[in-house]
Amino acid sequence: MPSQIGVTPGLASYTDCFPPLTFTPLASGGVPPFGADFNGILNAITQAVRWACAGGQYPYDATFSTAVGGYPAGAIVQRADGTGEWLNLTDNNTTNPETGGAGWVPMDNYGITAVTGLTNTNVTLTALQYARNTTTFAGTLTGNVQIIFPATLQTWTVINNTTGAFTVTCKTASGTGAAVAQGGQQLFWGDGTNLNTLSGNSAIVLNVGNATAPTHAMNQQTADARYALSASAMGKNRFINGAMVIDQRNAGASKTFTAAAVLHRSLVCILHRCQHYWTAL
Repeated sequence: MPSQIGVTPGLASYTDCFPPLTFTPLASGGVPPFGADFNGILNAITQAVRWACAGGQYPYDATFSTAVGGYPAGAIVQRADGTGEWLNLTDNNTTNPETGGAGWVPMDNYGITAVTGLTNTNVTLTALQYARNTTTFAGTLTGNVQIIFPATLQTWTVINNTTGAFTVTCKTASGTGAAVAQGGQQLFWGDGTNLNTLSGNSAIVLNVGNATAPTHAMNQQTADARYALSASAMGKNRFINGAMVIDQRNAGASKTFTAAAVLHRSLVCILHRCQHYWTAL
């Protein structure tokens, strides 16, 4: 309700709250506040509380944003279709996240983005498209196509269902990326500049020494699905057995276990101070 000063004496509004006339003694020409105003204010407040208690959220509101001077950093607003959220990273942000407003990044968006009708024209994903973490491409290619992703810290799974003897490359506007094979899929992660692929072997390294020259290590080789435990890496096959006693198996010789093998009641025994390193081979 707009200001009621000069319109209805004593009536409250969101602009002026209770007007000065309601604070003036009746003998001096003042008027008492209206009970309906109190009811209206309490109703508005408790509606918001009830909505929040029910798990409700609010989408971006341009009018509200202007009234408060923009959203503060850390504010979270709901996606307009109710399937996700936007996180604000800058103070006093008046831009709209759903039209690509600066300072907003997507979070917890449900669903899959389908980009169809690809031929030979590059496509820049909209905010509503790149907000979701899985994207599919379809169409009959008549030329190479680039799909432009934002330079943000996100991950995407991309599935290429196109046909035609041409390529689909995912990248940022000014950074690098990679092509996705037709009929295949690729996991990308954005570092704020480029799109990087997640692929290849992985390793779990238990390290004594340093990251570049460990003296104890256990590697998972995804190429042949084996766990290789070397004599030097494992301190000649020393384990802690069920009785919590240091045990040595296989006379200290090197032993290679298949993926189906079970380590005998064992935890790897590291007799020195150890650190854990995760690496991607």
